[in-house]
Amino acid sequence: MPFIYFSQGVASQYQDFTERLMSHLALKGTEITGQVLKETTAQMHVKHTDEQGHLDIAVENENVKVSYTVDHEREEIGKGVMGRIDRADALYKEAQASFDKKEYATLKPKIIAAQNIVDKAREALSEAQNPK
Repeated sequence: MPFIYFSQGVASQYQDFTERLMSHLALKGTEITGQVLKETTAQMHVKHTDEQGHLDIAVENENVKVSYTVDHEREEIGKGVMGRIDRADALYKEAQASFDKKEYATLKPKIIAAQNIVDKAREALSEAQNPK
């Protein structure tokens, strides 16, 4: 999932904006490679400390849109999925305990939360299996 930022009203200064952003990132220790700079778009791979990803810059109407997508390691995704599954399992167990105690008011929220966690785990797993 990308992080998206808009700089409003600076489309006319796109070239300067892009150069300044790249200079700022480089001064902060970000490694920039694979730049493809065009008249109204730019793409590049960026790496800072132990995180890396793709940065896309584009003119959109009067604005400049900057999108950053982190390249997740499969191991990190796997840990995240397993953590979510563990949490969902714990919620289902709490729901079962609530049912056994006839605490029906707390039952539905726990089941819904567990289902939401499972859905998020499925999404993360799908992204890991089908990288873009």
